[in-house]
Amino acid sequence: MPLFKKNIKYSTIRTSKKDMPEGLWIKCKACSEMIYKSALRENNWICPKCDHHYPMPSDQRIKMLTDENSFKEIDANMTSVD
Repeated sequence: MPLFKKNIKYSTIRTSKKDMPEGLWIKCKACSEMIYKSALRENNWICPKCDHHYPMPSDQRIKMLTDENSFKEIDANMTSVD
């Protein structure tokens, strides 16, 4: 007498993908952990798990380095030629 039957039918359950807002999570390039983008922003763009440093957006770096309302942008349309 066989221990397992070969003709076992399995049923599958299909679920719909829940609506998740885009850009809410970011996957760490170093440790592959999923991190809330807001948590990464609060931690100055450093992964809380492995201390991997991400490039900080220029507006946030300027806000971090200057006093409030003291920065005045001189040439917003300037681009690099190289």
